[in-house]
Amino acid sequence: MKIKRIITDRLCHLPLLLICWWGSPADAAAQQNENLRKEILGYKESQADLISKGRRLLLDRFMEGDYQKVKEVKAYLQQEVATKDYLAFYPVELWALSYWTQDYADLLNSIAQPDTLAPFRREHAIPPLPDKLFQVVIDRSRASKDLLTQQVLQADLRKMDKEFLLLQLDYLLQPRQKTEQEQDSLNQKADAFLSGYPYSQYEPFIRSNIRYKMVPAKWGGAFEFFTGYGHLTGNMRQSFSNMVPMGIAFDVYYKDWVLFLRNYIGFGFTRRDIPYGNAVWENDSQVRIFIPEASIGYVVADTKRWKVSPFAGVAASNFGPTQHDTEKEPDLEEADIGAHITYAAGLNLDLKLGKPKTAIVSVQQERSYWFLRFRYSFNLPQWPTGYTGYIHSFTVGIGGGGKPLRREY
Repeated sequence: MKIKRIITDRLCHLPLLLICWWGSPADAAAQQNENLRKEILGYKESQADLISKGRRLLLDRFMEGDYQKVKEVKAYLQQEVATKDYLAFYPVELWALSYWTQDYADLLNSIAQPDTLAPFRREHAIPPLPDKLFQVVIDRSRASKDLLTQQVLQADLRKMDKEFLLLQLDYLLQPRQKTEQEQDSLNQKADAFLSGYPYSQYEPFIRSNIRYKMVPAKWGGAFEFFTGYGHLTGNMRQSFSNMVPMGIAFDVYYKDWVLFLRNYIGFGFTRRDIPYGNAVWENDSQVRIFIPEASIGYVVADTKRWKVSPFAGVAASNFGPTQHDTEKEPDLEEADIGAHITYAAGLNLDLKLGKPKTAIVSVQQERSYWFLRFRYSFNLPQWPTGYTGYIHSFTVGIGGGGKPLRREY
């Protein structure tokens, strides 16, 4: 029993002995934190730190006007520090600094590469830490544009290279969110360069980055609701009154060509008793005139206020009693003169009213507008024997249409 008591007593003190040997949990955690602190303090400077400090040094020297030192720091960061995982500069910063350090050859060579922005598009590349370098360089460059321009003009470069550098400088110094007028001005300069130096090594860069011109796509569309007046001639006028139409139309555009699809429903009356079979379609009865039309037009003028498009096509003219009358008197269906091929030609004149707030023909950018359409159509029906005459149609419609915008490279 004595031996058993001694063993039990020793086992009870075993945890205390272990703690004394290894130390308490709190001591272990403190020791681990101290080791981590030493590791952090002894950690060598990372690429990101080196880039950040280098950019601060460059910024200080730039503000002091020491452009030789700026050139040295820029070259060191770009060549010795930046890697595939770390970016030392954003492209706009690098290009703008190159104007101040007059590294024109490096700038031109980099832009002439097939994809000069590829190094900056690496998916996992770490950008520089936020600082004021970009804003300071761009602000001073805008304020000193004349100086930078003179330095380019005095450089020992080809005329084409100088003109490109001046175009690139305009591009760099414009605000990120350009007004339409600012972008138009830049586009004009870019077009002038491309025209003066076709197929130059700078053309891909200009088309992809500097020139940003949105133009209407080849395809477009429009719709219209219309009413108006239809005038009959020949002996058709003796049988039927002139008509007031209502209808809907759809336009399909391809470049300057237009397919007009129109559903014309006219409302009129008989002007005399019209015999049919063994009965008479009485005078002053309601008449429905259906003239579905498909015609081809061409836009001959398109300004900010007007669009003019003559057209020609085919339709089908049908004069007959209303469904209400034929339901009361089924034999009236025999009075229907049937649908007959009709040749149509005329002119559309669209008065543009303004741009809609929402898209009409697409879910993206588009060049669209509301319009008031004035339309004249001369219709030549191929009437059955005994009927003669033309249809002159004048309509006024309200609608909207346009084309999606595509970037022109």
